[in-house]
Amino acid sequence: MNNNNPLSQTQLGSLQLLASMEKERANESRYLALYTDLLQSRLHVLRKNDSSQHTDANNYAEETRILKKAISHERKAWASGLAIGCLVFVSIRKLPFWATRLVGGKAKLQSMYDAEIAASKRTNSHLQRMGCTFFTSFLNEYPFILYFVT
Repeated sequence: MNNNNPLSQTQLGSLQLLASMEKERANESRYLALYTDLLQSRLHVLRKNDSSQHTDANNYAEETRILKKAISHERKAWASGLAIGCLVFVSIRKLPFWATRLVGGKAKLQSMYDAEIAASKRTNSHLQRMGCTFFTSFLNEYPFILYFVT
């Protein structure tokens, strides 16, 4: 047999692996008897554990109550955060136009729109819009920030 041939080395490795597997299969009944004897000798220890403790629902009633309370608080925090965020968005973005129309009428509202258009034509208007967006999003996320910090 040529030792330089990689196919021969692979075949030799496969044959050694098969021989090792056959040897372990031959010892299977001995291993099984060993573990069976071990389990039989320790059966009294395994049966000693009282399984009634694990089936008693009162042991876990307090944990279940705490988890339900935590989930309830989490749900309320998310709902209030969404409500406050929507309220902040409406109050900053839409309320000035509604209030202007209610107090000043359509003429005042039209002049406000014209001022918005004139402001958008300035050179730094994109910075002003970004600042307003960041401020609004911060106020929208503020309840969540407080919830996670405290």
